[in-house]
Amino acid sequence: MKLSQQYAGNLSVIKKVFWWSLLTLPSAFIIGNVVALFLWSIDKVTAVRLSHPQIIWFLPVAGIVIYFIIRAFRETSSNIVFQNIHAKSNGITEKSSLPIFLTTIITHLFGGSAGREGATFQIGASLSRLSAKLFKLSEPQFKVVCTSGIAAAFGAVFGVPIAGAFFALEIVREGTFPYNALIPCIVASIVGTLTCNYWGVHLTQFQYIFASQSHPMFDGKFTPDLLLLAKAGAVGVIMGLLCCLFYLVLQYLKQGIDKSVLPKWVIPFIGGILLVALYFVFGTQEYLGLGATGLGQNTVSIASAFNAGGADTWSWLIKLLFVVITLSFGFRGGEITPLLFIGATLGSVLAVLFNAPVPLFAALGFITMLGGSANTPFAATILGMELFGAEYTSYYAFACFIAYFLSPTRKKIELLQAPTVPKLFDADYLKEWSLDRKLENERLEKKKDEDEPSYLEGEGNGRNNADFEML
Repeated sequence: MKLSQQYAGNLSVIKKVFWWSLLTLPSAFIIGNVVALFLWSIDKVTAVRLSHPQIIWFLPVAGIVIYFIIRAFRETSSNIVFQNIHAKSNGITEKSSLPIFLTTIITHLFGGSAGREGATFQIGASLSRLSAKLFKLSEPQFKVVCTSGIAAAFGAVFGVPIAGAFFALEIVREGTFPYNALIPCIVASIVGTLTCNYWGVHLTQFQYIFASQSHPMFDGKFTPDLLLLAKAGAVGVIMGLLCCLFYLVLQYLKQGIDKSVLPKWVIPFIGGILLVALYFVFGTQEYLGLGATGLGQNTVSIASAFNAGGADTWSWLIKLLFVVITLSFGFRGGEITPLLFIGATLGSVLAVLFNAPVPLFAALGFITMLGGSANTPFAATILGMELFGAEYTSYYAFACFIAYFLSPTRKKIELLQAPTVPKLFDADYLKEWSLDRKLENERLEKKKDEDEPSYLEGEGNGRNNADFEML
């Protein structure tokens, strides 16, 4: 092969990376603006609910309204995000962002215990699909642009651009990265985050809360502590098993409800009644809505969990009950922020039990529930670095990967995620996962006779765009 041909192939790759990154800019900019409006709306309706707690009485009626909105737009769940990435004709449409926006706002206005990420993922995928359609992109380009839409949405909603990019890459295909989308996703996530921040929509600054509660043993240069590392691993084990419990209860409860003979519109009505009943049983709004910040002194929230005594012993279990009912009975929003609440409060409780720093263990619970629930340990580790400081990365990574290994493979938010790595509670997949050295060697020998495939579509050097199909 001539050297000039090699350079021509490399130049083609650079051109494609640059071009694809440019393609993500319009949708990332729009997504950042829409996410800012969405976050602002969530804050406003939450303030209304807190000022007028009697509005919770209308939650059952709100459930019926949500049902008919979803039915009118023929939307299903956040799983259609992944259908959209894997095929143009499936799932998300250009109109999908409107119903999920409205139904999530209604859920939070009347007190449903849900998050906002499911909405932002669908908004990101819907708007990026519109952009891809306008540019008349090919199938591989379509997949990358839609993936970058999720990256822009995640980066904007949490204010973590690098974690946003890795989250989108991991959640589309568990266990491996579609590297063809790496740079476009990073560009999209940064643009989405900066655009959202421009409007002054500030999320709870967990990094500042964490820093203000920093433990003396972490002052100055980082020094590994094997005992503390072992305790962090124990947190990972507990959070991974908790992810199993959460999705097991959610799955079976939802299946049981769907098989009931009740009219479908009655299901969210009953769910609303149950949530109102739980609200009066516990006598607090702490477990309604996002739960990111406290409603006053001596109230439990994600933010309070970083303080000693900031979480009650069973706060995490009560929140889990509220969330499971909200999502099982047809309300909309997402489960990531509620899971962060569960992880942070349980981490705070475990810190006292293990005689460990409360801020660190609240942070570990925070990120490990993301890594275990979404099958995104790399993104969760980077999230910890961006929010709480890179000096604790050893603890983050150790806990996150243990939680990932112990968590279930197929869950609500990523039923169509393509798994490539076996996990402890996935026995059927372990049987199919072959490590036969002979077959592996034959594959490698065969590959030697072939040109290395390009991760970008282009001409020159005999390369192809096979890696595009990784998405």
